[in-house]
Amino acid sequence: YGADQDLSCVPYARMRSGIQLRGDAWEWWGAAAGRYARTRRPEPGGVMVLARTSRLPSGHVAVVSRIVGPREIR
Repeated sequence: YGADQDLSCVPYARMRSGIQLRGDAWEWWGAAAGRYARTRRPEPGGVMVLARTSRLPSGHVAVVSRIVGPREIR
């Protein structure tokens, strides 16, 4: 995608990971049950799901490219 295109986290994560889930980001964890492996430990190629909060009312999903350290993920 070019810099001139708007892209939110959900379609971006779907495109980069191949995971075919729909809905707001916070819904992905539940929607993945029985369809995709779920773990509490991020791993490269996986999708991280962040819960919704007052600052992130739709939650957030991110594709993990690498683990840098115990508190840093790219």
